[in-house]
Amino acid sequence: MSTTATVTDVKTDVRPEVMNFALQVEQTPDGTDAAGQPKFKTEFVVLTNSKEIDKIKADPDKAKTVVIEQTFGFNKAATPEGFAIAVPDPEERVIIFNAGLVQRARAKATQLLKALDDAGNPEFEPVEGTYDLSEIINTPLQRRNLTPTEKLERAIMATGGLSKEQAAALIAQVLGQGKAQV
Repeated sequence: MSTTATVTDVKTDVRPEVMNFALQVEQTPDGTDAAGQPKFKTEFVVLTNSKEIDKIKADPDKAKTVVIEQTFGFNKAATPEGFAIAVPDPEERVIIFNAGLVQRARAKATQLLKALDDAGNPEFEPVEGTYDLSEIINTPLQRRNLTPTEKLERAIMATGGLSKEQAAALIAQVLGQGKAQV
């Protein structure tokens, strides 16, 4: 019986990952107490978006509401061998793999259900019983590139605080004016 050793290289099998978190305290008025003094409801909110954290910290009034800010780091597997380095406990590796697999299955099912034909109708044909995702779960997700107009719409919504409809109307207005000037 021969055995082959698997050689792992920490430099290529895992890569460091960092995530920024902040804990924000929000107090909202919640009536008055028996002595007529205002009462407040205190809520702790965990922020995970670095841009959102930076935006809050830039506002002098809101910056005071951030009570804890922390960067967390961990290793991310870059190869199959890296799984054992990133998560040494085999049982925990299975739990993490299954959680990712469930998330991927949901994304695939959503992709199937949202797919439209050329006429704009759903392409998916339901089957009797359970639809088996086993064959398609290993295929890469189809990522659709945004058009320049969709990118502009997202940027306007993010920076201008406008709804999707308002952003679309603004873009249509600008594009209409541009054509009239040409």
